[in-house]
Amino acid sequence: MNPEILTAGRSTFPHLRGVDGLRGAAVTAVVAYHLDRNGLRGGFLGVSLFFTLSGFLITWMLLREQATRSSISLGAFWERRARRLLPAALITLLVVTTAAATGVFDDAVKITNDAISSLAYFANWRQIATGSSYAGLFSLPSPLVHFWSLAIEEQFYLVYPLLAWAFLRRGRTAFAGVLIALTAVSVYSQLHFSYHFDRVYYGTDTRLSELTIGALLALVMTRTDGWLRIVPKPLRYIVPIAPLLTIAAWLRLSLGSDVFGRGGFAIVGVCSACTILWALTEPAILANPYMGWLGSRSYGIYLYHWPIVVLTEHQADGPARWWVMAMRLASTLLLAELSYRFIESPIRQRRIVLRFWWPRVIGAMATVAVLSLLVMGAAPRTELNSMLASSATDMPPIPLTPSVPGSAAATADGVPTQVAGISTVPAGPTTTTNAPTSTAANDTAATPPSPPAPPVPAQKILVVGDSTGAAAGAGLAMWGLTSGRAIVYDLAVNGCSLVRSVAHRPSPNFPPFVEDTSCNVGNRWQKGLAGFTPDKVVLITSISALYDFKVHANDDRWVSIADPIGREYIKRQYDDNLQVLRALLGPTTPIVIATTPYNFWPMCMNPCEIRDHARADALNAVFHELTHADGTVVTVDYADAVNRLNLTPKDRRRPDGLHFSKPASKALAEAYFGPALLAIPPANPAPPPTTTTAPPAPSTSEPPTTEPATSAPPG
Repeated sequence: MNPEILTAGRSTFPHLRGVDGLRGAAVTAVVAYHLDRNGLRGGFLGVSLFFTLSGFLITWMLLREQATRSSISLGAFWERRARRLLPAALITLLVVTTAAATGVFDDAVKITNDAISSLAYFANWRQIATGSSYAGLFSLPSPLVHFWSLAIEEQFYLVYPLLAWAFLRRGRTAFAGVLIALTAVSVYSQLHFSYHFDRVYYGTDTRLSELTIGALLALVMTRTDGWLRIVPKPLRYIVPIAPLLTIAAWLRLSLGSDVFGRGGFAIVGVCSACTILWALTEPAILANPYMGWLGSRSYGIYLYHWPIVVLTEHQADGPARWWVMAMRLASTLLLAELSYRFIESPIRQRRIVLRFWWPRVIGAMATVAVLSLLVMGAAPRTELNSMLASSATDMPPIPLTPSVPGSAAATADGVPTQVAGISTVPAGPTTTTNAPTSTAANDTAATPPSPPAPPVPAQKILVVGDSTGAAAGAGLAMWGLTSGRAIVYDLAVNGCSLVRSVAHRPSPNFPPFVEDTSCNVGNRWQKGLAGFTPDKVVLITSISALYDFKVHANDDRWVSIADPIGREYIKRQYDDNLQVLRALLGPTTPIVIATTPYNFWPMCMNPCEIRDHARADALNAVFHELTHADGTVVTVDYADAVNRLNLTPKDRRRPDGLHFSKPASKALAEAYFGPALLAIPPANPAPPPTTTTAPPAPSTSEPPTTEPATSAPPG
């Protein structure tokens, strides 16, 4: 550390140039990961370095205040944090919610909920509660999802000063004991939830160790007078190893690394603490003005870069990929500089005098909340209108009568109606009426007006499945509401697979995980059907059936739909779930299985088995095998309809191939899915066989006897 730091005036906090540079390095890692997730594989660990840095700096400031003033002013602390964090955050929320209201971003309702949770700083718990996966960050991404890390820090800033205020009075030893206990609890939480990566990744309790390890470092490095100690010479020769390990982690680790299920974030926190020690020696690579510039603007860079990434995601893999990346970087840096120079710094340094500034902050927060709620009633997207207009010409008419598999009937463009229709349903007799072409004579002829057709009652449709079903069900529900042709009840749940297993993974590069044990779909179906009697049920689920998975806890083999063992297991799992549905529904309600389209799941490193088209074909073959000729279980070619609507790969309306934005899902429902479901007739199951002991007696003119029948057992 530069000795000048120790002799600086005590009225201000010394400027740690190396720490500023470390901030710049951390935000560079995060942005690089979001720009090219296959490049800096572990760049998401830059957030971990931010956590440890925050714990270190906040603890040092509190210790310094305790040493110089013999007390900690909680109000002054929270005011400083608000001045530092709220201005740029409120600007981000205002701009994104306004953009959502005007149709710039997809899924305005989701953004509304994200904005409210971000405003209240519980965005991380919202991600957990809704089953959002960090592995699927680029599938239907929200421009506000990155507020999860700010939520963890704000929760820490709210509670941690209270602990410091209470325990520092009793001495540093007592406070150190509290920090060690919190670290231990956090590590335990990581191990306890090791089966659920996203719970570990987003949880405040599981990520707390990274903050408390930084706090422990500050406790060791801060003298009793509040000044930082000089890094001992022996450590100066050792700590340069830490940044090398940090860089190696950013390059080599990925979301699939097993270390994160074994307390890995605490290990990363220790490595980050050692890297901070190295930064305190002010190495030239960090103390240079370029890294310092990045570090001082790192908060704005972090806030502004992700909405820009989401906005341009659909262009990121095209021929202009590098130009798009350069535009993203330039826009982010420009916005961060303007924000830092004209908003953040003046407010933080009190160069902008804000009399009654708390009411103004509350007013700004209320504005975000109100604008978020107004997004709920935003006008329909012009993009959706154009999709519907194009679909009218791109897709053949939907056959109103389902066709028999192998039928030779074809549409005008030569595509068999079975491809765009429903399979395995016996086609009833159809009558085609050729109406005469209208002429001027016909138009002027005095003909009585036709009586109006009787209104067709809306059909009740129940949607079940996983996150793919939830995405499709949302579009069906909007179509049913606007058209009046269906009442859709969406019981699909994010993260709740119908294929239960000990563990599964999308590729060998991802950590194994299982669904939460609360995913008891049978109980959910039973409760949902208690007050809703559907005319038909549509089952939309696919993603977890494409994974590798383990069937038994004591068996290390990974199987999949691509091999006989996995295929038979998946078929049995689906059949068991169909039996549960049938028991709840009764005999005549058809169950419709939607086929799965090919996907291009973006978060895999090669090899990426989940993107194997052969797996999707094998799963669809299983779906067809589960159908019944009596119409009790049928399939609908959802995959072909997706292709007909021209929802292409890398389209932000269909970011991973399996999930769809709500506008795209509604367009799909209007152009194909909804009418196809309405065309499916009730099932016609065969009556159960009856057993009799003798043929019925011929009828006579004698009146029937009123004596009770005998109870002789059947022969």
